[in-house]
Amino acid sequence: MRIHSCSGRILDLYGSKEIAVDSLLRIRSDSPLRARYESARAPRRARVTDLLILNCLPCPLQARKGRVLSRYALRISCR
Repeated sequence: MRIHSCSGRILDLYGSKEIAVDSLLRIRSDSPLRARYESARAPRRARVTDLLILNCLPCPLQARKGRVLSRYALRISCR
């Protein structure tokens, strides 16, 4: 799937096991990823910065003392 720059689109990638960014960056996991990609709406200070969140947890998060919030493992490679 392609997302154009400055589109302001949000893509939830929950359940994917592999993400490729511009055929240069590859992210892989043995378990399903909880990732989210957020395209910038417009340039800020002459830059367009998109967000790739690799451990996107639900909000509001029910955090309690002593509870494990997340166990997460992945591999990032670059060509």
